[in-house]
Amino acid sequence: MRRAPKSVVVSKKEIGQRLRALRERLGVTQKELAAILGTNQSHVSNVERGDRGITIQQLVKIARA
Repeated sequence: MRRAPKSVVVSKKEIGQRLRALRERLGVTQKELAAILGTNQSHVSNVERGDRGITIQQLVKIARA
């Protein structure tokens, strides 16, 4: 039996706000975070503004860092 798709619990904008607050609290630049995630600074900026989403794999990398 298939489950119904889960609704979005946290918006991209809220994830971006949380990511930025965490990054700033830890004293990490967008460029440094981009290197950890294997992406570029503009992608991190887009995620923080809520314009782009973030993958589960990237969230795991952040958690491990």
